[in-house]
Amino acid sequence: KSGARESWRQAVQIYEALVAADPSDAFIRRDSAVGYRGLAAALAKNSDRAGARTNFGKAVTIFHELAAKDPSNALVSYQQSQTYLKFSTFLSDTGDVAGAIENAREAARIGEELVTASSNNNSAGSILALSYLQLGKCNALLASKVGTSPDKQTAFWSDARKLYQKSLNLWREMKREGTLSGIDADKLDEVTHEIANCDAALK
Repeated sequence: KSGARESWRQAVQIYEALVAADPSDAFIRRDSAVGYRGLAAALAKNSDRAGARTNFGKAVTIFHELAAKDPSNALVSYQQSQTYLKFSTFLSDTGDVAGAIENAREAARIGEELVTASSNNNSAGSILALSYLQLGKCNALLASKVGTSPDKQTAFWSDARKLYQKSLNLWREMKREGTLSGIDADKLDEVTHEIANCDAALK
């Protein structure tokens, strides 16, 4: 754990020096954002929540700037979406469900744009399906929160189910087309299980 953290910290220091030397180089800035994201994930694993949040924030900011300057760059948009999604997962794991939803929505928005631009973009389809899955999980967390009124619980479970279904539809489409990656192979079962949980809660 600490080894990965120090490796990412050293990588970030190198990228920061390179960015300082040539702030206009978009490739170096993109690599630096990936570095901040990697460091954030490593800090999260080491229970450094403040450090993780700060570095996720830096990564999100850089990708937002790069995407604004070059909106047609699908690779930057994909990395931006992935960063929002990873930040969302971190936030939901640490109890900030509102922040998690905000970031997952951004991840989904970008994923939708990428899929619309290129329907056979498997990476975009995967990131969009994962974003819907994360949004479903966030709604399930809100539904399960102690003190939530029965009406709100029903609404949250219903929203969660709709989002899980959107995710499942995408995974099924990828499987049908033979484009479902090995990494995502278990997602069909995971989402089906989550939908069953929603159905049980809504009965």
